[in-house]
Amino acid sequence: FVEALQSDTRIHVVTSGPLNISHAIEQMAQEGKIKHMPGEGQGEAEPGVYYTREYDGLSIVIHRLHNLCIVGEDKKAGGNLLVIPRYADVLKFDQCRDIVIDNMVMGHEEAGSCVGDVVVLDGCANVAIRKSMLYGCGVDGFSAYRSANIQVSGSDIYGCSDYAIMLFGTGHVAFEGCRIHDNGLGIRVDEECDGVSFTKCEMHDKRGCLFFCDVPATLT
Repeated sequence: FVEALQSDTRIHVVTSGPLNISHAIEQMAQEGKIKHMPGEGQGEAEPGVYYTREYDGLSIVIHRLHNLCIVGEDKKAGGNLLVIPRYADVLKFDQCRDIVIDNMVMGHEEAGSCVGDVVVLDGCANVAIRKSMLYGCGVDGFSAYRSANIQVSGSDIYGCSDYAIMLFGTGHVAFEGCRIHDNGLGIRVDEECDGVSFTKCEMHDKRGCLFFCDVPATLT
C-alpha cells in the first residue's frame, strides 16, 4: 500500500482484516525507501511519501501528490488501515490535490494518551472522503489546515479523544450525511475558515462542547 502511493494512481485496498501500515513504514525507512520529511529551512521535498519521527514511532506524510484515489473494495467492511503509534497520524496529506478516499476504515490500534489524528490535510485542495469510517484513539478524527474544496459524505467520525473535526484557515468544506458521535469534543472551526456546511448529519454522544466556532457554520 505505501509503495503504491503515487500521483495519477488508483489504489484498490482489499483486506481480510486491518492492514497495519506502521510495520511497512518502519521497514521502508530502515531500507532507505522513504526519507524523513524535511523541516523548515531544509529545502523543499520532492513529491512522494515521507515519514516524521514521533514519540512512539513513525508517522506517514504524503507530500505533493495529485490525482490519487484510495478505494476499499470490501463492500461490507471497506478497506481497513490502522497504525500502531498513538502519536502518529493514520494518513497525513501535505500540499496534495485531487484526492479521493472511498469506502475506507481508518484508525489507531490502541486507545490511550496520544496526539495523533486519523486524517490530516495541510495545504490541500479538492479532497473527497466518501462512505468511510474514521475512529480513535486519534486526538482528532479529521483535521484540515490551510486547505480548500473538501467534501466528506456518508462517513462516520467516532471514538476520538478530542475533537471529531478541526478546521483552521480552510474554506468551502461540506459535510453531508455524516455521523459524528462518541468523541471527546465536537467540531472546532477557527475565524479564518469560510463556507463550512453540515447537511443531514447526525451528531450525538459527545462528552463536551458540540460546536466551537469562530465563524458561522451552515447547518441544514
